[in-house]
Amino acid sequence: QPFQKKSFILLLIGSFIFAFALYFPSFGRPVVSILLRSFLITVLYAFFVYRGNISEDLNELLIKYLNKIRL
Repeated sequence: QPFQKKSFILLLIGSFIFAFALYFPSFGRPVVSILLRSFLITVLYAFFVYRGNISEDLNELLIKYLNKIRL
């Protein structure tokens, strides 16, 4: 089976975060709004996936990038 219960949970988390980001106030410049909303979606998604320990692959990828940032 290509999909598991965890895949459905990831889809739900992504949907809720995207819906939340739609209500995030927009700024005067569209480019700034796009960048801030994209950043917000990425950070929230990564946080919930990492803290929920939903996907081993995504957790390993996040740890790899966090280690690069910390140097």
